[in-house]
Amino acid sequence: MSRPADTAGPGRAPTGGQDPRVAGLGEDVFEVELTADGYLRMGAELAARHFGGDALVAVPRDTELWVMPLHSTAGGGLLLKQRNLAGDRSALVLESLPRDFSSGRRSAFWDQANGVLRVSLAPDSGESRASRGRGRSDV
Repeated sequence: MSRPADTAGPGRAPTGGQDPRVAGLGEDVFEVELTADGYLRMGAELAARHFGGDALVAVPRDTELWVMPLHSTAGGGLLLKQRNLAGDRSALVLESLPRDFSSGRRSAFWDQANGVLRVSLAPDSGESRASRGRGRSDV
């Protein structure tokens, strides 16, 4: 996927053509990925800034997935696993996703008022819908 020239760097969402709710948030706008098997992937910077406890809770809200950090893994929640030496993280959020979710990159922003990362469940423009909800059974 090619990225626009106004990209802020790895893991950052481009500023052009964004959802009006995230306009003007600057450093609190990120790009995450939902994989076909239901993992939420995030960059090291986002994980370090808002998810230092390496655990989270994911809750679907309307057309978004609200991702809330937990202070530690001792209280349960979903474990953020380190994916590579750069510190990128992933968590299995499949059970919190709608049955017909599409994998791909998503815009996300940190909602300071609610203390959550709000991930859009709508595919970004130009994103492939090749794998809609794979890995999810109807059981």
